[in-house]
Amino acid sequence: MNYPPTHNLMRTIFENKGLNYENDINRPEGMINQAMAKKGINFSPGESSMKSADTRMEFGGKSATVEVKSHGSAFGQSKYTRDKGVYKVGNPEFGDALAHYLGGESSSENVLSDPKKRIAHGNRVLNGHLNAHYHSEDHGNIESDHKNDVGAHWDKVHKTDGEMHLNLHPERNEAERLLQHSFHQADKVHIDGYGTYALSDKASRAHGVPHILNHIDSNALASGDVLSVRHRVKTHKTIRDKDGNPRLDDSGNPMRDRNLYLQLNMNKKHLKPSTHDMTNGKGYLK
Repeated sequence: MNYPPTHNLMRTIFENKGLNYENDINRPEGMINQAMAKKGINFSPGESSMKSADTRMEFGGKSATVEVKSHGSAFGQSKYTRDKGVYKVGNPEFGDALAHYLGGESSSENVLSDPKKRIAHGNRVLNGHLNAHYHSEDHGNIESDHKNDVGAHWDKVHKTDGEMHLNLHPERNEAERLLQHSFHQADKVHIDGYGTYALSDKASRAHGVPHILNHIDSNALASGDVLSVRHRVKTHKTIRDKDGNPRLDDSGNPMRDRNLYLQLNMNKKHLKPSTHDMTNGKGYLK
């Protein structure tokens, strides 16, 4: 049997673990689902869309949408595409919330006329820091906008200069906006090992669950020690021709299907456990 490289294997394990955790909560046969149903807490899958929350929770006559995060999973991600040399984020609200961290000034229209300073406006993300990291004089530009070609270019950059990581230092309102757009405007987020949190003051009051930002060290948040974004390439299956043979690149290596991602991460060292946990009833049940 041909196993994928170690880093791909570990990534697959984490992604499968996250899916299994969600299934354990959402599916009627799941252990968490069954145990909580007996206590009056009911879960069902969210809408079948990449832009909707993972879970719907019913308790005490109230309904809430919940984003579920297993141990080690990212806090959110969105695909990048590239059109005529301009990078775009698939989740426009998420991209716009991150605009100035990526080098943009989302309140200024003037830079739109400068191709070197195209702005993150709507779903258009400024090429500023992306160009500086991935298309510098050392690495050059590429003619193609196809995700596999751009992904292969990013992979080459990562081998020499590493991925592009940016530390975020938001104020509270900005942090709330980032998390809400990252979590598809869900009412709550559940983090394995930490518990269940509200993502807005409104949701906190409605469901009696603490706001996640009240459990994060505000000084660490403002200093850039809590939230960060990672630019990564996910490599998928080998691309094959009509006869089933692997297609080769200019170097003679098999071509792989690739996607570009903007990923939000949290350093949970600065996150205090919640008083509530929907997977065991803590804080919800008397």
